Amino acid sequence: MTQAWQVVFYELPSGRCPVAEFITAQSKSDQALILAELDELQAFGPFPRGNKLRPLRGRLWELRFRGSRCPYRFLFFRASERKIVVVHAFCKQSRKTPQRDLELALRRMREYLSRN
Repeated sequence: MTQAWQVVFYELPSGRCPVAEFITAQSKSDQALILAELDELQAFGPFPRGNKLRPLRGRLWELRFRGSRCPYRFLFFRASERKIVVVHAFCKQSRKTPQRDLELALRRMREYLSRN
């Protein structure tokens, strides 16, 4: 049996965790769905299965699935051998990933890598 992946949420230098805050702001049923999707990411890692995972730019990937409220997007990257860092989460409202969300995720990824 292979070892599970470690999935962690990006923390701001202040200690705030925007991804965790996003999750807790969702309905209880969507929180359960989100945690199930993240559990699957932890179990199988960043390997494409179905259409849930998609590369965005460089090391940045997107986990996508539909909730009761909206289509959810969780942006993440592989930080080390078996560690995934989720840097941003949002409800997708348009066809393409919004540039500001993509830039925010890339900035957080660069900041995380410079600190670790």
